[in-house]
Amino acid sequence: MIKNRTNTGKPTDDFIRIQDLWGMFIPKWYWFATSLFVALATASLYLLSTPNVYTRTAAILIKDDSKNNSPASAMNEFADMGIFKSNTNINNELLTLKSPTLMTEVVKRLGLNEIYTIRRGLKRIELYKSSPILVTYLFDNKKSVSFDIEVGAQNKFYLSNFIVAGEETGERFEGIIGDSIQTSAGTLAISLTSQYENFFTGSTIQYSKEPADMVADSYTQKLWAELGNEDATIINLSIDDASVQKAEDILNTLIEVYNEKWIQDKNQIAVSTSRFIGERLGVIENELGHVDENISSFDLKDVEGCSIHAEWNVPLNGNPEIKNAIAELEAENMPISFVCSIAAIVAA
Repeated sequence: MIKNRTNTGKPTDDFIRIQDLWGMFIPKWYWFATSLFVALATASLYLLSTPNVYTRTAAILIKDDSKNNSPASAMNEFADMGIFKSNTNINNELLTLKSPTLMTEVVKRLGLNEIYTIRRGLKRIELYKSSPILVTYLFDNKKSVSFDIEVGAQNKFYLSNFIVAGEETGERFEGIIGDSIQTSAGTLAISLTSQYENFFTGSTIQYSKEPADMVADSYTQKLWAELGNEDATIINLSIDDASVQKAEDILNTLIEVYNEKWIQDKNQIAVSTSRFIGERLGVIENELGHVDENISSFDLKDVEGCSIHAEWNVPLNGNPEIKNAIAELEAENMPISFVCSIAAIVAA
């Protein structure tokens, strides 16, 4: 133990002794035990009530056609040497993959805006693609809605705890499987699926539905997209969800929708290009038609490959000198207009 001396020469302790701490804590031991118990109980309750979250990843290869089909191919040669590097195309595709438009289509195809959950212990488990019941609306409902469904004996069901557009309605209904029920959320029907088993009888399943665009925004925020590395054209995708199957389906469907959109864009470019070429060909054909009309307006006389305008009024037939001059000029590959002009001068 380190000791210092005061001005009077007496040693003083700079540290509290363990015996002193022990003497302070022992009289209050029950407070420390209670605090430890509460902390452990809170942590255990959190772990038992919080669903597990899983991460799924995927990779997509972006095909860059600019090096072969773009006027900027020369710049790409410099990019290969590290002089001018541009990831504009890849960054555009990165933003496209995270666009709400693609995710909204994914939500609609997978029905992610409708959720069926059941309580198992302290956790509420989502019945993704395994719900024993199916809620069908006779008319598309744009409102957010949630309610509890209890499947009873003899194919009866009971609906309760309705919340429509964030407000409790206090409605309660009962009916037979397959019946249509008129509710504040719209006319709906309850049916059984192939996942239904007898142990679901008496269980309460919570159903909720949200607008597709709202759900798409939520999943867009969960989606993580980044480049594999600075020079690669590979985009890594990952998403977290309590359901492993749902996370995989989201990534696979997102890539599928992205590929479909890419093909549509390419087809649209091809259609636009074809239309433009067709229009230009029509203009060129029209211009050539006018040229033909101008040519046909001349009264020409053909003399061994030489045509002369009628206004010259040159009698070439039977003139051997002119014929010989024309043959010599043609042998030297002179333009036909020049040959005809010389012939006209000679004839004159």
